[in-house]
Amino acid sequence: MKVKYTAAALTAIAIAAALLLLYRPLGGSVDRTSARESKTHFYILALEVEGYGRLLINGSPLKAVNFTKPFKAIVEAVPEPCFALKHLEVNGTPINVSLLELYVAGNTTVRAVFVRSQRSLLILSNAFNASALVNGTFYSLPIELKVNSCEVLNVTPVAPSGFEPLNGSTLVRLEEDQSIMLAFRRALALIHLTNILAPVRVNSTLYEKDSFLESPFNVTLLVTPVTDQRGCTEYNDTHLVCVTGWRVRLFGWSLNNMTDFDYPSRVIPIKVGGDIQLKQFNAFVKRRYPVKSAEIITPEGVVRVKMIPADRWFVVPFVGDYEYVGDSWIRLEGRRVGVFLEMPEKWGKIRIYVKHIKPEVLPDNYVGLVVRNTVDYLELSFVAPPCCGVVGEGEAIFSIDWRVLEVFKEPGYDPWPLGGPRDPRVFDYLKLEGKSCSPNVPRNYCVDGVTQAGPSGKTFDSIKEGWLYIACSGILYVKVEVVEWRP
Repeated sequence: MKVKYTAAALTAIAIAAALLLLYRPLGGSVDRTSARESKTHFYILALEVEGYGRLLINGSPLKAVNFTKPFKAIVEAVPEPCFALKHLEVNGTPINVSLLELYVAGNTTVRAVFVRSQRSLLILSNAFNASALVNGTFYSLPIELKVNSCEVLNVTPVAPSGFEPLNGSTLVRLEEDQSIMLAFRRALALIHLTNILAPVRVNSTLYEKDSFLESPFNVTLLVTPVTDQRGCTEYNDTHLVCVTGWRVRLFGWSLNNMTDFDYPSRVIPIKVGGDIQLKQFNAFVKRRYPVKSAEIITPEGVVRVKMIPADRWFVVPFVGDYEYVGDSWIRLEGRRVGVFLEMPEKWGKIRIYVKHIKPEVLPDNYVGLVVRNTVDYLELSFVAPPCCGVVGEGEAIFSIDWRVLEVFKEPGYDPWPLGGPRDPRVFDYLKLEGKSCSPNVPRNYCVDGVTQAGPSGKTFDSIKEGWLYIACSGILYVKVEVVEWRP
């Protein structure tokens, strides 16, 4: 291709022409008589080519020209396809132009050096983490490759996890700079299990650590911890790890493109509509919780009793602890704590003081009386204010008359049947004597109440009727005193 003159080219030509004046024949004065008698002198311009291309003299593909007197010539370098001119050499001196005007006043050689040119191929993708094989070599996308002009590249898309390619292998001949886009579409959703301390099964596949798995769209996955009935499994010599729930993060298929929500159950079914992250929530619990001592005030003085942890009967993790803090007060603290409190024989009336601080989760804090510990277990309980998971402090005083054990001892009797009338005699024997709440607790939540567990088919080994059961989620202080003995 002919290159037009530029200011720089003209300058280079002028310099080259000036240099080439040096190629005039050397010598001093000439004897005119001898010159007339000498042979005719020729001025020769010779052309040489290295690589693939041509040199033209005044537009003609000649290898050399000669004249009997100095002359002017235009020399143009024309590369073959896929090649480029590296430089011209005039009598060995490199000149970076492709079109040169020479004044030939002596034998002159112009040499053109042609080399294969370089081209770039930019490979893009519409999917994150996509890759490609280019002539068998693996590249992460995007990538810009520099290759020889006219080279043929075989580009094969490599889909990231959860995608499939829309392109097949493509042959690209690079005669000029190019870019290509590799297209992928979602084929599978990516499920990321994180914080896996207790093993889980996703449908039928077991995962014992953090893992990635792929799932088709619009199927339901059932994630089930491999644990005991409480959701607990081995951790170390002193503790178990228990699954308490999940945090679910949805990617790309919710209103704001990413949504988090907490799922409080151990077993979680979830329909796949896009990528999901499932983070396991855990609690660490002791392998064994000890029986501890407490004190109860009676008309005859202080009596030492036992606090028996209920962890072996829990169907949820026992998370927390309990202790006797003195002056007949018991302190329970944790997410889910429950203890049975041994009661002196033949108590007639008891008074229960509760101080309730910062509940964490439902169910509410309560103190219950074991009415029947048979195959149809029954428990009647006071709920400590504030109720319903409201964070705040509350105090209450309750009393229980022993005759409630006689009134409701009949096997199978249900004082408060679901959907039926409640037996009003409950309030003859379980009474509220006073309550109060901290100012930050709304009035509607500073309430006491009586609730019931059972009748049910469970029994508790070594637990006696007439004992108390104390349940805590948060911090609860409880003080029990025997006001009078049974007649």
